[in-house]
Amino acid sequence: MPLRNCPHVISAVVLTTGCALAGPADLQVKERDALVALFENTGGSDWINRDGWLSDAELGNWYGVDTNTQGHVTRIVLDENNLVGSLPPELGVLVHLSRLSLQRNGLIGEIPPELGRLARIDTLDLYINGLSGAIPQELLELEDVAMLLLGFNQLSGSIPPGLGSMPGLERLWLNHNNLSGPVPPELGELGAQLQWLDIQENGALEGALPREFMSLTGLLRFEWGGTSLCSPSDEVFQAWLMTVPTWYGRGPACP
Repeated sequence: MPLRNCPHVISAVVLTTGCALAGPADLQVKERDALVALFENTGGSDWINRDGWLSDAELGNWYGVDTNTQGHVTRIVLDENNLVGSLPPELGVLVHLSRLSLQRNGLIGEIPPELGRLARIDTLDLYINGLSGAIPQELLELEDVAMLLLGFNQLSGSIPPGLGSMPGLERLWLNHNNLSGPVPPELGELGAQLQWLDIQENGALEGALPREFMSLTGLLRFEWGGTSLCSPSDEVFQAWLMTVPTWYGRGPACP
């Protein structure tokens, strides 16, 4: 009987049902394969620092990689390291990952929807690259994300309303992209938790700033300049805006 994979597995044994349970060792193999795919997809031989990569050393000894006591990958930080190419979908197997920081590189192509499987991630930093396409809906499943930093790319399409349902989101950077359409009022549902909202320099964003933003009572910084958005001119909205310590936006008042 051929073996098949099973969900929620904890050990490598074969049951009488013919179901092969993949254990921690199997996951570590997949994690290593995912890092190898990242290396190969992004021109690893030309990275500024690639110490340990593709060696037989434990993954925690590879440059920019941290692991927990069980050897699972928990952090990847390869900022400004000359990664040039696309993100591999294999990164979705890094289910223990809490931080993925790849800012200021030369990443291109679309954001893999498989990143939506990184259930423990709290920081997804792809700032200043050349990523394109829409923001994947799968990212909205990342309940622990506090920082979603996607600015300075070439992302297009609309801002997903579901971002307003991400329970841990504190910092949302979508600035300097090609996003278009209205700003979803659902972002106001982030309430007191959202501290920094940056949507500036998306020239095709249009319409009025949602009045629901007045529920963003924890906002410390708000930037919307360089868009086609207008600002509600009524006293209530303007009074709320003045409560934000730092803001940048000189668009017209809404009719």
